[in-house]
Amino acid sequence: MASGSRTPEDTRTAFRAEYLRIRNASAAARAVNIPESTGRKLAGELDEDPEFVEACRLLRARALPFAEDVVRRGLEHALDEMAKGGHSGAAWFKPSVDALKALGLLTSAEAGGVAPVVTVNVGPLTATEPTEDDDSDS
Repeated sequence: MASGSRTPEDTRTAFRAEYLRIRNASAAARAVNIPESTGRKLAGELDEDPEFVEACRLLRARALPFAEDVVRRGLEHALDEMAKGGHSGAAWFKPSVDALKALGLLTSAEAGGVAPVVTVNVGPLTATEPTEDDDSDS
């Protein structure tokens, strides 16, 4: 494709599908073998297209509940493993929290609001009920 020539329609269609899926112009451009600068230009055009914007909104609305469930299950697994003293819980925890943060950004962007700040503090579990060895009256 010569510099300054119009991107072929089949390439534009392939880029549109890839950009819809991953929402990263540079990565979508690499996936369909076009220059990243062309990908950024095409992404800008797509971001202005109401039909494409609605397609993005619908795709995320359909996928978000499933994604949230997957992340929730990952966090539950991590917490279960950590409660058992297993070291694999920590390996599950960070990716789950990162995904939770990303989902927070998606839901906030869809609502047109400011992205929430998600902070997760992990520490040793503390007893909430007195044990038999506890002599206190509380």
